[in-house]
Formats: sequence, C-alpha cells, structure tokens
Amino acid sequence: MDLTTETGKLDKLARSYLNSSQHRIRDHGSITGLRPLLSTDLFNTVLYVLSWALTSTGTLGVISNILVLTTYIKLGFSESINISYFALGISDLGVSFTTIWGGISNLLVVTEARIPFNALEISSPTVFWPAEGLEKTTTCITAYIALEKCLCVLLPLHVKSFMNPRKTLFVVLTISFLIFGPSNFSFIVYKFQWSFDSVKNASILRTLEETSPLHKAFQSFMLLYFSTIIHYTALCVIWVCTIFLAVSLQETMKGRATKFGQDKSSALNIRNRRVIKTVFLIASAYLVFSTPRAVCNVIRIFEQEFHVRGIYFRTYMLIIVACVQLSLFNSSTNVLIYIYMNTKFRNTLRNMICRSKSL
Repeated sequence: MDLTTETGKLDKLARSYLNSSQHRIRDHGSITGLRPLLSTDLFNTVLYVLSWALTSTGTLGVISNILVLTTYIKLGFSESINISYFALGISDLGVSFTTIWGGISNLLVVTEARIPFNALEISSPTVFWPAEGLEKTTTCITAYIALEKCLCVLLPLHVKSFMNPRKTLFVVLTISFLIFGPSNFSFIVYKFQWSFDSVKNASILRTLEETSPLHKAFQSFMLLYFSTIIHYTALCVIWVCTIFLAVSLQETMKGRATKFGQDKSSALNIRNRRVIKTVFLIASAYLVFSTPRAVCNVIRIFEQEFHVRGIYFRTYMLIIVACVQLSLFNSSTNVLIYIYMNTKFRNTLRNMICRSKSL
C-alpha cells in the first residue's frame, strides 16, 4: 500500500467535507470522532419522512388559512374579534409558508440535489427565525383574543368603549411589530457569501455565523426572548383567561338554573359546556404543540453544539423538525375550530364553497 497515495486521498476527502456542509453533516460522527446515535441511512430516511410530512401539513395550513382569510373578508371587520381572527390567519399563513420552505430545504439536503446554494445553511436565517417570529406572533394574538373574551365577561357594559375595531387593529399591529420585527434582526448573526464547493465543482451560496462574543450573546438573547419571555408570558395569559372563562360560564349556568329552573340537559347548558370544552381544547393544544419547540430552543442556548453546525446535528435536526411539525398543527387547524364554534363563519364558508361549485 502506498502511504503517500492514501494520505493524499484522505486529505482530498477531508477538504471535500469541509467545503460541503451536506457531506460533512452526513458523516459528522466520523469527523468529530463521536459515534452518531443514528446511522446515515436511518437518519436520512427519518428526516425524509418528517420533511415530507412537514411540507404536506404546511400545504394544508396554507389552504385552510386562505379559507379563513377569505371568509373573514366576507364577514367584514365591523366587530373587533374578526380583526383579531384575520390577523391570526395572516400569521398562521406565514408560519405555513416558511415551514413548507423548511421541509423543501431538508429534502434538497437528503436527496443531495445539485443546487447553487447550501439549502441547510440558507434555511437557518430564512426559515428558522421568520417561522419563530410568526409563531410567537400567533401566540400573542391568541393571548390577546383570550384576554378580550375575558374582558367581555368581566366588563360587558364597558368593553366596547376600549375594544373597538380601530384599537384592536392598533394592538394587532403593535404585537406584530414587537414580536415579528425582532426576528428579522437575526440576519445580523449570519453572513451570506459565495464559496467554492470541491464536491460539486461549483460556487454555491452559503451562510456563515458570526462568532464574536457580541453576536453569540445577541443570538442567545433572541432565543431567550422568543422561547422563554414571549412563550411563557403568553402561555400564562392564555391559561389564566381560559380558567376564568370556564369558571364564569359555570357560575352563569348555575345562576340561570337557580333563577329559571333550567334542567342540566337544557340546550343552553349543553352549548355552554361545549364552549368550556372548546376553550380548554385550544389552550391544551397550544401547550402540547408549541412548548416542545420552545424547550428545544432553550436547550440550544445552553448547549452550543446543539444546532445545524454542531456535533449533535442529527439529534437536533430530527427533534426540531418534529417540534415544528407539532407547532404547525396549531397553525393549520384553526379553521376547524372556527367552523365548530362560529355559526356565521360556518354559514359564510358553506355559501362560498357552494357558490364556487355552482360556477
């Protein structure tokens, strides 16, 4: 065996890995000296399936949120709650679009498509941060809707004076500015540049993360801001308002039963119990679908190698894609909740569908 020849081959292979993140990632365990938890083939298979699921769910989310937006345009914005639901549909539509692009990026990586950019690296600033900002915008609008419903119960005679459509529009725009706006600052951490890839024998567009202490501190603060401060504050508001609504509705049912002698099986009590169950369902869905992603981001703050370019890449990718899939369910199923809860929405949507079929 010619030792010089073999050394030359290994050196060429090492340079190829360093110039190509896709190949470097596929065999990350051999480079770092660590044995990966999943084999390359198994990892690619699982990521392929999850990415197709992500793309499919995102497509359904786009369709359902377009239906939501179209229906509320038909209903009009004379009521402030319609503006809140419309804004919620816009942010959910953005989440669906960004996750579709994220799923496509993963598929491009797994299939090793010959494209003029590194899909995995480009997806970090173009998918992760916009999706994070849009998801937390959805979260805060949901918290505002829950708060608005609580105020309607708590101050029924005065709520219209400070929750009119114009003020609701102002609140929604402020939430979008304070939550989605900072997510665009993530581009400060990334630098786009063309780099030669010896494996593809072509120049490709890549991103490099700034490694200065200031940039690292900024990225950690952004993760902490979205995944801890915003997430858990909104979660507390949603659950406090949900419990308050449930208790208030229960007291209302008991009061009406005492005053008017209503039977427990009356239509009004059945409808009120359905409202309580639906509100708890919304809060529980938010807790189940969005919290895993927030926890994953908090782990990333304390474990610097738990990211796309780290030694725990495979674990990170599979966990984050699964968490994004869960949070996407929350953005794709609102149309079902509106159909179940809102008679006007249900009738308007039915008329739109029937009219389009008759044309």
